[in-house]
Amino acid sequence: MRASSRSRPGWWRRLVLVMVAGALVLGLPAAASASPLQEKKGTVVEEYFVSAEQLRAAGLLVDNSDPDSGIEPQWGCVYDCWYLRFVTYTGETNVFRTQAKGSPGPMTLTLSTTLTVSNSFTATVGVRAGVVSAGVGFNVTWSASQTYSASTYVPAGACRIIKAYDTFKNYKFEVWDQNFIGDPFKVGSGTAKRFIGVWYTVVTC
Repeated sequence: MRASSRSRPGWWRRLVLVMVAGALVLGLPAAASASPLQEKKGTVVEEYFVSAEQLRAAGLLVDNSDPDSGIEPQWGCVYDCWYLRFVTYTGETNVFRTQAKGSPGPMTLTLSTTLTVSNSFTATVGVRAGVVSAGVGFNVTWSASQTYSASTYVPAGACRIIKAYDTFKNYKFEVWDQNFIGDPFKVGSGTAKRFIGVWYTVVTC
């Protein structure tokens, strides 16, 4: 009389379980390798602004010229005196300067580079920079060494780009001539830009 399955020793049941489990494993395909994280390209992950005052305090903005110099007062002029009128603020603009790309994560992506940044102006006539500085209220020939410094965490399988933009306040103006005799008259126009800080964005790639 054969022994029933209930009377078989415990090691036999363990052997059957191991054989069944092995058959199931052998019947499965190999595990797929980890694929890159799928993200929509160009999505903004992070963005923030750092002012010129904050940059100076952190030692990231080193002036090459005095921000308050270069102004040429016109109050003492008596002949063929050019000066600015109707100075108008026209808004802010962000001008792309540099970037850093990192993939695939996980990693810490860092942007670190130094470039020159400056105020500027353009005019339809040959007005002196000092006259423009007096009219707009800041040194239009100012420049500085700007260190762009930012970092971000890149998740596993992801791609990130840190972008840095110079932010400017923009102005437009008219140039007028005041002769010793006669009424003043317009001789030209122009624009001026004043650096106020750096705008950082982190986007997917």
